[in-house]
Amino acid sequence: MPAIQKPIQGAERVARFLMGLLRRVDAGEVILRLEDVNGFPSVHYRDRARASLGVLTVVVAGGVIVEMDNLLNPDKPRHLGAVGDQDALLRAGSDAAVSPE
Repeated sequence: MPAIQKPIQGAERVARFLMGLLRRVDAGEVILRLEDVNGFPSVHYRDRARASLGVLTVVVAGGVIVEMDNLLNPDKPRHLGAVGDQDALLRAGSDAAVSPE
């Protein structure tokens, strides 16, 4: 997944980003798993070989999602297992790429 240079703001843009990620799931390119990462509810996404591609952490306050953090640095999720190649995934299916806009 491409690194996001600035925060995605607004319900519509966040929804588009998440839909792009879900297209990857539908195509069988990405596997999602709900996990508790660093004490927060998170979605850990992996490639077909189950290597880690990233972690999307959700921060909830007052029953509302107030923040979503997308951990993409390949050095950080190493404690979660093997790390996948995000760039290769994007090259393989650029027409379904996850885009924040």
